[in-house]
Amino acid sequence: ARKTVWVNQHDLFEKYHYKLPVIFHILYNDAGSPEQNMSAERINQIIDECNAIYAGASNSIDMNLEFVLATHDPEGNILAEPGIERIQWPSSVTMDSDAFMKDKSVVPYVWDLNNYINIFVYQFSEEMVLGISYVPYTLSNYSLPGLRPGDRFLTDPTLDYPHCVSVNNKYVLTEHPLLKVPDLTLTLTHELGHYLGLFHVFLEDNNTTDYCDDTQTYDRAAYESWLGSLTQALPFSELAIRTSPEGVTFTSDNIMDYDFSYLNQFTLNQRERVRQVLVYSPLIPGPKSDVIRSRSNPDLEIPEARTIKWTRNNWFAR
Repeated sequence: ARKTVWVNQHDLFEKYHYKLPVIFHILYNDAGSPEQNMSAERINQIIDECNAIYAGASNSIDMNLEFVLATHDPEGNILAEPGIERIQWPSSVTMDSDAFMKDKSVVPYVWDLNNYINIFVYQFSEEMVLGISYVPYTLSNYSLPGLRPGDRFLTDPTLDYPHCVSVNNKYVLTEHPLLKVPDLTLTLTHELGHYLGLFHVFLEDNNTTDYCDDTQTYDRAAYESWLGSLTQALPFSELAIRTSPEGVTFTSDNIMDYDFSYLNQFTLNQRERVRQVLVYSPLIPGPKSDVIRSRSNPDLEIPEARTIKWTRNNWFAR
């Protein structure tokens, strides 16, 4: 049975503590492989560590949300392992992540997007890609820069692609070489940020902003060119230094950056973007506000979906 929850809009933005159910779909060929068939203990550890970052454990902004392992499947059955669905995959579990994220045949494996965040775990054919995620939709009445309108999904949540987060199982047991934090903790914290509406804090391709005035930005291509020019190893404290387009140097610590960053901070404007998504966006778990004022039009064209991935520079291999 469904139960309607009415929460004051201000409370949703400021006070309400969102608990977002996650389900890990673990795709494996070899059940005995700890990379392919990750343990429940490892998943519990990673979720706890992600939640600590979102709660501001490193003197960061408290995002006032947590990810909880789903206790029931969509039919209401209790999961033997909370938050986990193990799937013996009919073909190789080494797949191109871009192709996987567009594969219509994966759609039946995606659980109800209004009730779960779906995380698929398999081996990427792109060795240096750690994770990839879709960004959310917004509503035309409550638009958010950088996000495409998804009003039609208010009454028709069906999609022809698997709207999810994917993580590379190559990194489920490894640690960041310098931070000594599990790679999967950093990857999931970062990719879940994308899933909830955040963009990279650096300049890349045609994207010149992350739409947050209080994040520090830099030219990622220029930084990677500098990394490639190095002839000797530098201490992490120096590798974490960035230079803004205005020539101001700063130390990178935002979770929405890439490697050679402390990767443990959110900002107030990032929190505001995430709260906007939680309060209004379709296909995101949790109570919503004022959606009754938005009109769903099933005849609207489905907006183009957008993915963002985390790629590790091969500097680590030197």
